Amino acid sequence: MSSNPPALQRVPRSLVTGILVLVIGMVLSVVYWRYAGESDQARIRAELKIDAEHIASGVDKWLEEAQEHLEALAAFYRSNEKITRENFKTFAELYLGDKSGIQAVEWIPRVPHLLRDQYEVMAREDGIRGFEIRERDVQGKMVRRADVDEYFPVYFIYPVRGNEAAIGFDLGSHPVRKAALERARDTGDFAATEAITLVQEKEGDRGFLIFKPIYEFWGAAGTLKGRRNAFVGAILGVFRISDVVSVAIPRSSTDRLDVFVYDETQPGDPDALHAQIAPGSRALGQFPNVVPPRRKVATGIYHEVPLDVAGRKWLVLVRATPVYIMVHSSPYPKVVLLGSLILTLVLAFCAARMLISSDHLKEINTSLAEAQSRYMDLYENAPVMYATVDIESGDVSHCNQTLVNRLGIRKENIVGRSVFDLYHPDSVEGARLVQESFVNTGKTLDAELQLMRHDGSALDVNLTASAVRDAMGNVVQSRSVFRDVTRQKKAEAELLALNE
Repeated sequence: MSSNPPALQRVPRSLVTGILVLVIGMVLSVVYWRYAGESDQARIRAELKIDAEHIASGVDKWLEEAQEHLEALAAFYRSNEKITRENFKTFAELYLGDKSGIQAVEWIPRVPHLLRDQYEVMAREDGIRGFEIRERDVQGKMVRRADVDEYFPVYFIYPVRGNEAAIGFDLGSHPVRKAALERARDTGDFAATEAITLVQEKEGDRGFLIFKPIYEFWGAAGTLKGRRNAFVGAILGVFRISDVVSVAIPRSSTDRLDVFVYDETQPGDPDALHAQIAPGSRALGQFPNVVPPRRKVATGIYHEVPLDVAGRKWLVLVRATPVYIMVHSSPYPKVVLLGSLILTLVLAFCAARMLISSDHLKEINTSLAEAQSRYMDLYENAPVMYATVDIESGDVSHCNQTLVNRLGIRKENIVGRSVFDLYHPDSVEGARLVQESFVNTGKTLDAELQLMRHDGSALDVNLTASAVRDAMGNVVQSRSVFRDVTRQKKAEAELLALNE
């Protein structure tokens, strides 16, 4: 006697089978769709990386050019025995031209206390009315600098207009400015401050300074003691952060990207310097009129590029907006999902029909064969190269026709052969390291490697792999997907050549 409930016995086996096949097929379809979607996301991340590095290189190049201008002013000072306010202005105006983004360039002399009165008188004789070496008091007002052993006032400045408030300000009276000045003095190299409020700016406008030290006797600057003794002052560049970023990163190159700049020199959370939000970005509503902390924006698809800014460690974070993701997304995952669901429906229908009548067995077998053919066609002729690798032996157990075609090697010469024989000699060591990491983690994402074609030439690929595990959870096989990135590498090389 059957133990099944009567109601269950009345349910046709064909219906139960059809529903079971349908559920399993839908689950597998969703799983494969997610896998295809993750591959597409990885491709978008790779494209974003190229865009982010291009944006960061723009900032880096602009800052290098700004330092070259400061170096030219330093050379001008070293080549002249006496620098006047007028010829400083003339040279700065001639050399800087219309270089946008630089708030000001300044000459900061080292003034011993005994020469303070002399320097103040000379400045007033040059036409700077009421000049005196000043500092800010606790209320933020400019007052006469208290007596100290030495001073580092803003003595020459170009342009004067818009920067009048800085004239006479003693940089030694401010700890952050003084620390950067002393670092430049001691190293003989450029030194930048952290983000500060400029003397000539309103509260909230942030900028930074870059110092270039000047020594009386360059031969004495070979040691720390010699540099400190021979130090006579510094050429100073004054920059607004917003001006630097807006000039170095044209809005047209970031109309679908959010760009954030941070200073991570000090331990802890990086100092938020600047945000350039794309039109229509969600960040416009999330962070109105503020630069969000890094932990708030390091989400979704983003890429970070570190920069060295005269001894400071800056970080440029570029994040993709929904519009960027939509434009760069491939329809392939959706096509795969739709095709898989359609195929699942076909299989479910065929399975049900098979149990309805044995007379339709031939028709069902034909449908299954066609479905299998479509699956095999999807595998064999996929736009990417597939290979299944046995972890213990390192041999290729399966591969698709796309891999055969791209390498120009017969399939029987690939299957059963060590996977490391497929790599270009320059990439074998890297492939072994990737394999070791894969055994530990069970996954590989976008590893940059090179396969070797039949003629010995290299084929640039990105490797993504997932693990096949045994009942104990050990990795026994890898499902490896190789994506041809030859065009991408060529484009990167051309872009690099253009930047150089």
